[in-house]
Amino acid sequence: MLQRLLIIGGLLAMVVLSGCGGSDSSSTISYEPFDLGAPRSHIRQDVQIKPGPNGLFGPETEPVVPDQPAPEFLISQDLIDGVGNLARVGDTVTVQYVGYLYDSKKKFASSWDENKPFTFTLGKGEVSQGWEEGVFQMEISDRRELIIPPDLAVGGPPKDAPKGETLVYVIDLLAVEEN
Repeated sequence: MLQRLLIIGGLLAMVVLSGCGGSDSSSTISYEPFDLGAPRSHIRQDVQIKPGPNGLFGPETEPVVPDQPAPEFLISQDLIDGVGNLARVGDTVTVQYVGYLYDSKKKFASSWDENKPFTFTLGKGEVSQGWEEGVFQMEISDRRELIIPPDLAVGGPPKDAPKGETLVYVIDLLAVEEN
């Protein structure tokens, strides 16, 4: 026990001393952490995803939209950790999703409303850059929330996604077809 305390104390001293270098404030990086505030759920196996006749699985979900200013960068958080194949560039992926506006918290799109999942090829520019980055390396059965700033939200889906808005999506990865 004493040995652990000494090791931890030594590490803390190193951290404190490393921050006491010169007076150049440009070398200090500070940032505000962005806490989505969403509880992480359980792990879900890909075999637990059993889409219905329309190809959708389970009920539509609602995102967690934090009560703080919209981020200027992509936020990605797994709400359910899946166990299945990874989505990689070039793969054809099938997802179900719901999209909300960050500021007004109003829904603007849903694969449930369209009564079908959405399929696209990752890396081909068929979706916004926010979706490309956010869906990359999802596992089948992952549920991920994305908060996408306006500059990464261009291109949908859906094609008529609001422009100039920060968008919030909850995406379930249903299938990955390696190409």
